[in-house]
Amino acid sequence: MRPLVAGPRGAPIFGGNADGDSVVAWTLADAVRARFVRFRPLAWQSHIAMRVEVLGEPLGLSLVAGLGCGGGAAVGAWGEDQPALPDAHLVASSSAEGFSSAQGRLLASSGAWCADSGDARPWLEVDLGAELPVTAVAVQGEASGFVTQFAVDFWREGSFGDGGGGGASGEWLPCADAAKPFAGPADSSSVVVHPLVSCIVSRRVRFRPLSWHLRPTLRVDVWVEARARGLALASPLAETSLTATSAAPGCGPWQALMPNAGWCPDGASPDEHLEIDLGAVASVQVFCVQHHLALG
Repeated sequence: MRPLVAGPRGAPIFGGNADGDSVVAWTLADAVRARFVRFRPLAWQSHIAMRVEVLGEPLGLSLVAGLGCGGGAAVGAWGEDQPALPDAHLVASSSAEGFSSAQGRLLASSGAWCADSGDARPWLEVDLGAELPVTAVAVQGEASGFVTQFAVDFWREGSFGDGGGGGASGEWLPCADAAKPFAGPADSSSVVVHPLVSCIVSRRVRFRPLSWHLRPTLRVDVWVEARARGLALASPLAETSLTATSAAPGCGPWQALMPNAGWCPDGASPDEHLEIDLGAVASVQVFCVQHHLALG
């Protein structure tokens, strides 16, 4: 857990409430990509007591599987369903019989993609239809096999030839997050999600199996920014998503969600904190604080 090093005017400490009723909202100059958000009270009137909210945008829209914002059941669910890309937007270096590229969608019920046995450098490519900010990738295997390690490449437009894959001039670049290969699943059904620390803008995303169990079989998904700014990320969460160092009777951490009564620790130490698990990596843009309904 790293502290937010740039508050207002470069200060690392944010101002709280000046009275018992108002909501104080701080907008971050640069959105922070995180799954966990921790509030650490440093000064207070009478009691440490607070209600909070976190605003931002979810991890992204699922374009291949059409799971909806945040990847549906895979990593949390925000927003409406997103139509999946057409079959023609999935292409591959080769396909084994009965394992077409169009079958390479995450959670697909009818098979998966698998490269031909003679393909020494297999890949599965997704055309997003336009240059979009990619926030995460996900992979899954199938009963015929699964990929244990893979690489992800992004297409950059420009005068660099056709990148060995046809289409407009440009070049394939490895994902900046990948100092080493991405880990795949450990079985044929599990979904492995890799949020990208560095959001990459591209139209084409290529998955390259590097090692596998039985056969290089893949089902994949690509998530892009949802373009839904200012969503309340904390309020829809389950009570178990909020934890704290301690809580006074009747003032549990789940009470910190607006418009509940509020959280109050069982003590008055600067070490006390309230933590929110957003369920998945999200782009945090604004956070809000308010007093406890009764304690102030």
